[in-house]
Amino acid sequence: MSEQLLKKKILIFIDWFLPGYKAGGPVRSMANMVDYLKEEYDFFVYTSNKDYDGEILDVQNDQWLVFNEGSAKVYYSSKPGLAEVKNIIKDISPDTIYLNSVFSLKYTIYPLFINTFLSNIRIPKVVFAPRGMFQKGALRLKGGKKRLFLMLVKPLLFKARNIIWHATDKQEKEDVKDEVGKSAPVKEVSNIPTTQVIDYGIQLPEDEIRFVTISLVAEKKNHIFFLKLLQTLKLPEGRRIVYDIYGPVKDYAYWQRCQELITEMPNGVTVSYKGSVIPTMVNKTLQAYQFFVLPTLGENFGHAIFEALVNGVPVLISELTPWRRLANMKGGWDLKLEMRGEKKELSSERGDVSGEKIEWRTKLNDIIAMTPEEHQHWQEGAKAVARTYIAEQDYRRSYKELL
Repeated sequence: MSEQLLKKKILIFIDWFLPGYKAGGPVRSMANMVDYLKEEYDFFVYTSNKDYDGEILDVQNDQWLVFNEGSAKVYYSSKPGLAEVKNIIKDISPDTIYLNSVFSLKYTIYPLFINTFLSNIRIPKVVFAPRGMFQKGALRLKGGKKRLFLMLVKPLLFKARNIIWHATDKQEKEDVKDEVGKSAPVKEVSNIPTTQVIDYGIQLPEDEIRFVTISLVAEKKNHIFFLKLLQTLKLPEGRRIVYDIYGPVKDYAYWQRCQELITEMPNGVTVSYKGSVIPTMVNKTLQAYQFFVLPTLGENFGHAIFEALVNGVPVLISELTPWRRLANMKGGWDLKLEMRGEKKELSSERGDVSGEKIEWRTKLNDIIAMTPEEHQHWQEGAKAVARTYIAEQDYRRSYKELL
């Protein structure tokens, strides 16, 4: 029997996939995984023929297509439904099904239903990646609807005995056990990030401090926190701040509040929305800025954070990500968000920048006062954080145990 025939078949269900890119991290996680492990597994990706914003992809629909020189086969469905999902699983007969969302009817609930109730279709293993959706901050946003959905979904999880959860860090492992149960089998395996970087040699202005955020525009990403912080600044004479926001707008009501704040910036502070960035332009875009900022309410990995680090862009982020103690290596700063009672709040929408936000304002003033020579040290520190992270991983072994 040939080596090709001995490969395990992995069937991935995901709402969006390349060439769609506007859904962010999960798309990158799966694209990187299939490319990195293509010699070990036969990957099949069942996905939508649309991007995150509903734009129809320029692909052939409803047939298996070869992806990225054979790293996977992809089925872009124009009419995903329970019958089609059942037929896909039956035809592929996968060794493992890999799910990428907690709150997806067509790409999670349908395969879970088939796994639980259709005994004539054998599925040896289901790997379930919640993609940060069990984080406390994420669950509080539209919490009523999410709790109702989880209440309906949990019987599918508890009845099935072949599900293993994929957590990307210790915190997500704890989040899964809090939501699903302490006995839930959880494997902690980090996402595979993009590591190939070209130095575009972009010269940055010395009289301008350039910040960038690349992420979905949504309440969870907490743009308003940083916008309110910028409103409190008193810049030294001759210094300017540019803050550019990239990424698709997920929550238009939230973006409307952001726009109102953008019109009220003090002299010397310019904030602009730049739209989405295609994946091939992310590295070049990041290198046009001195600092990456993301005061997020929670990330299970944070691909954009890693991409900033690997490009030598120090990051200013919340402590609610796996990227911690960054200042020790001069890679950036992971700072606390303000606490109210026992839960973290988007309190920048409700009042002044105060409490733990003083730490953010102090750090921002330190950054403004930074010399080009000091910034260069932090650039090298950011790259060192990325190199150290990659050196500590053993992806082939860990993913073999997971899949």
